[in-house]
Amino acid sequence: MPITASVLTATLDDLVRVEEVATAEYYVGDLFRRQFGSAPPDYPRHFVAWYRAAVNAYVAIGFLHCTVIDDLCLFGGLVEDERAIGRMPVAHQMALRGAGGVAARLFSGVFAHLSGKPAFWAHVGDERIRSLFVAAGFEATAAPFVLVRWNASLAAQARDAMVARVAALGAF
Repeated sequence: MPITASVLTATLDDLVRVEEVATAEYYVGDLFRRQFGSAPPDYPRHFVAWYRAAVNAYVAIGFLHCTVIDDLCLFGGLVEDERAIGRMPVAHQMALRGAGGVAARLFSGVFAHLSGKPAFWAHVGDERIRSLFVAAGFEATAAPFVLVRWNASLAAQARDAMVARVAALGAF
C-alpha cells in the first residue's frame, strides 16, 4: 500500500490512536494467538492501538485487555505487533519508540478511557512486559507479580485491602 505524503508528515497523535473495540477476536485474534498461544478473552474490555498506514487504512499494532470488576480495573494480554511495526516507515518507527512505544500509547489511551477507577492493576511475571508497566507508572506491591498504578489518594489501609483483593484473584 503506497504511503501518502500527508501520512509521512503526520504527528504521532495522528498516526497512532487507541480505540475500544467490542470484540478482540475480529481485530487482533491472530496477533493474540501468536503471542499467547490461545484466543483473546471474549469478555470486555478490549483496546487496540491503530496505526494509520494511509488515508482510511489502519493496521492494529497493539492490544490490551481490561477486566473491570466493581472498582477494580485489571490489565492483561498486552501485546505489540512487531511485524506490523517493522513495516512502518523508519521515521514512524523512531517516533513511536521515542514516545515509549506501542505499550505507552495503549496505556495512555486506556488511562483516559477508564480514569474513574481508583487504581489500575496488572499481574506480570515476564520481566520485559513488567518493565513496560513500570515505565507507565505501575509499581510493585507486597503481592508477588502484582503491579498497581494508583489513580486516587487512598489511606494505607484501603490500599492494602485493595492489594489483598487483587492478590486473591490469582493470575489474570
